Amino acid sequence: MRGHADEAVRALWAFITEASGWSIRRRHQAAVRIAEPALNTGSGLGSAVLPDPLWTEFVEPTPQDWAAADDVALPHRLLGLVDRPTYRHLSRAHVFDPDDQLVAHRLAVILIRDIDFSAVTLGEVDLAKLAEAERVIATLQDHQLRQSLGARLDGLRERLATPAHTPEPGTKPSA
Repeated sequence: MRGHADEAVRALWAFITEASGWSIRRRHQAAVRIAEPALNTGSGLGSAVLPDPLWTEFVEPTPQDWAAADDVALPHRLLGLVDRPTYRHLSRAHVFDPDDQLVAHRLAVILIRDIDFSAVTLGEVDLAKLAEAERVIATLQDHQLRQSLGARLDGLRERLATPAHTPEPGTKPSA
């Protein structure tokens, strides 16, 4: 059995070595195709779904370089949905493609989480993120999802409006 594993690792490294020499366009296409199963199934981080060397040496760096070089949605979408979801990549993907419903949904969730974290931990509310969350939620086509996330945002607003969560400017909330 160990022989098959060794053979698989050698084949994987041979692929990574060969793919590193491909044209930029071909590397982009390969990274998208490799990351698609994790993206489509929502099965988690690419680093948890794909073999580590494939993720760290080929798939992850490819959209990172691509996102830095081109103003397009796809590399940001991949990094925002398949990598650890981050505001930065989801926000950029949403700017480039505001009709992408999966990106809008995940961005709204991240914004609500960030607003909640900032309010509870830092005693501050980022009003720009609050307004952005409202705008993003409004773009969602799924009525139930829009209502659910809107209700979460309303609940957060209500919690923040209570005296226990309304710290004096420049102070931290009491524990």
